[in-house]
Amino acid sequence: MKHIILIRHGALDDALKGRYIGATDAPLSAEGVAQLAAVGRILDAASCGNVHASPMLRVRQSVEAAGVSPDAVHWDDRLRETSFGECEKCTYAEIIERFPAFAEEWRPDNFDFTFPGGENVGAFRARVRSFLDEIHDRKPGAVTIFTHGGVINALLEFLLDIPCTEIWRYAPQRGSVSVVRLSESGHASLRLLNYLPSSFEQGVALWQP
Repeated sequence: MKHIILIRHGALDDALKGRYIGATDAPLSAEGVAQLAAVGRILDAASCGNVHASPMLRVRQSVEAAGVSPDAVHWDDRLRETSFGECEKCTYAEIIERFPAFAEEWRPDNFDFTFPGGENVGAFRARVRSFLDEIHDRKPGAVTIFTHGGVINALLEFLLDIPCTEIWRYAPQRGSVSVVRLSESGHASLRLLNYLPSSFEQGVALWQP
């Protein structure tokens, strides 16, 4: 039996909201630090025994804010967010205005798509898949992964056999925790999705604007 715990890094500066942040090494905001501190309060010894993380700054800060020792983490480049190249720090509207053809080309099932100066979608998927295949072969127990939204979406797609055209519906929020349970036969079930410990601690209803 294995549980895969997927933790997305915390919030960034307000100036970056609604913008595509991939290879940009942006730090957490004060809100992001607080979000991951709340995540840390629900983690236990079992969930911190096998931790993997993206080496990007916002994830490193998330790991530290959650109270996990950096020395206990397996830092893995395969868990980096995709690089959006020339589209980094742009909104979707700005990207489409600059690259009109993207409206048709930028689709979840177009694995040949490459961001100008950035990463190919197929290559991104392949490195995330490589990571997942590796941890599949390891001993049972909890595997905790601190990473990015795009990586979590890809992992959920692969683990739960979700059509890639539908994965956007799962939209992991910053500072959230999701959990997938793997049985001994390899069957995967979603046990938790988009849980925001910081919001529940503050009594904030997630359906409020």
